[in-house]
Amino acid sequence: MEQKEEIRKEIRRIRAEIPKELKMQYSRQIQNNLIQDRIFQETDEIFCYLNNEDEVQTDFIINKAWMHGKKVAVPKVLRKGVMEFFYINNMDELVCGHYGILEPVSDNIAKGKHALMLIPGVAFDRNGSRIGYGGGYYDRYLINHPYSLKVALSYACQITKYIMADDNDIPVDMIFTEREIIRC
Repeated sequence: MEQKEEIRKEIRRIRAEIPKELKMQYSRQIQNNLIQDRIFQETDEIFCYLNNEDEVQTDFIINKAWMHGKKVAVPKVLRKGVMEFFYINNMDELVCGHYGILEPVSDNIAKGKHALMLIPGVAFDRNGSRIGYGGGYYDRYLINHPYSLKVALSYACQITKYIMADDNDIPVDMIFTEREIIRC
């Protein structure tokens, strides 16, 4: 556990040091990489995190999904350690929620069994192991929803050599960075 905390702290520091303009450029490249990939083009539903200031942005992906007639669901914290995804039809259906992150006001629970799941994280390795923010929300959600394709959006600086995963850590299937697409 100590190794994870050290990696989390170091990668968060490195990510925070990326200039804002460069983050925006990288985010747009990462989003374009995903949108041009067949996994985006072939899915009917996207379960997508709503980014905080330092994460890869997701607004372009969400808007492109709507333009292509795809359903979009975003997470909402229901109680400590528990979240659920709810469908939204536009960004006006969001309010500031837990941890200062936008959340849906919708009560239309997403039921997609073959959705493309975009997962945030602090660090990732090339095997798909990830370090999140320490709350375990996504791991707990994914245990009960194992059928989605799990994709991480990450700056290249967030890719680390090795993450020692715990038994309850759910890996991602793919990682999109500004430099490459990693198939885990």
